[in-house]
Amino acid sequence: MLCMAVIFISPVSNAREWYIQPTTKLRIEVDDNLRLREEGQEEDVFGIRGSFFTKYGTRTETSNIDLTTLIDVYRYWGQENLDRENMDWKVGSNFQVTEQNKIGLDADYIRDTSITSEQDLTGLTQVQVEREKFNISPHWTYILSETQSIQSKLTHEEVTYDDTVSSQLTSYKTDSANLNYSHQWRADTQLFVSLSALQYRLTDIDVETDDYSINGGFDYNYSQTLSFNFMLGARFSENRSNINGIETDDSSIGSLFSLGLKKQFESSQFDLSYTRSVSPSGSGEFLQADRFKVNASHDVTERLTIRASGAINYSTSTNDEQDNGRTYYSFQPTLDWKFNRQSTISGGYRYRMQEFDNRDAKAVSNGFFVTINYQWDKISTNRF
Repeated sequence: MLCMAVIFISPVSNAREWYIQPTTKLRIEVDDNLRLREEGQEEDVFGIRGSFFTKYGTRTETSNIDLTTLIDVYRYWGQENLDRENMDWKVGSNFQVTEQNKIGLDADYIRDTSITSEQDLTGLTQVQVEREKFNISPHWTYILSETQSIQSKLTHEEVTYDDTVSSQLTSYKTDSANLNYSHQWRADTQLFVSLSALQYRLTDIDVETDDYSINGGFDYNYSQTLSFNFMLGARFSENRSNINGIETDDSSIGSLFSLGLKKQFESSQFDLSYTRSVSPSGSGEFLQADRFKVNASHDVTERLTIRASGAINYSTSTNDEQDNGRTYYSFQPTLDWKFNRQSTISGGYRYRMQEFDNRDAKAVSNGFFVTINYQWDKISTNRF
């Protein structure tokens, strides 16, 4: 903690620029199955969410510290035990030690509930459980040349759930290390290779997973309006457990990849991606997830914009003996009306559906929402 204080206090006390930019949102929504419960258990709800987000920080010639704070307050009618207050605090920092060496420290603290955190990966949203997540990541970048660099990063993360019985969620910790090499091969092409190792262990049960991976790929800008990205890799996972005196040990090998495309038109933009990755989860297992995402927007006028997003996620355990695959679909069209440079009102529809391989029932949710967004102008003192 003393080292962290020294790192942060020195540049802050000599800051050449301080800045802050707050944003507020008010969202009104109705949903016929907010918790994604199975058919026959749905309940309609009406809710209001107030959000306050602010970005602030400081800069000098050799340092940059960015901080963000997000507070969400939810109030619902129609069901009990849905009201909640979420908070997310992040800090990112970079310090130029020498011409070739740059160090930094990133940290993140989140307090939310399973309704928010478990939607994409596990789908265990039926019971609202408070969650706390903390991670800290020191990193170092070494500039090899004008076109090449190496970055190393260590991360420690802890996730804690208040109720691990009725929610089927379990607290866990992870430690990971990552080494990345990047090369700006041409003006339009960047190549990269990455090595990583991660240990995932449950807090209350003797279950542990070690995962190792290697991948490589490129980012390619075909033109100012069209870009591609590609990554291909492999992973090796080893799972160990000792439950009620029964020891198990198994391993698995799999692939990792990502494909992406972004296209910018005169008044529209479009991007899609398909990825396979592995990640720790609150379900007590190390999960592999396949994700397909599409985002599109079109400016009808200077003030009116149509947006749409869709996704299909399939997640399953890296342990081949488990049959717990989950498929999640989402689709959200939105209409934005910009009153002025600071104010926007949005309205839209949200469809969600999930089903599990080991269950016959599925869960479907339909929701409508209206959001009012106001962003203040950036306030800064610049002495550069």
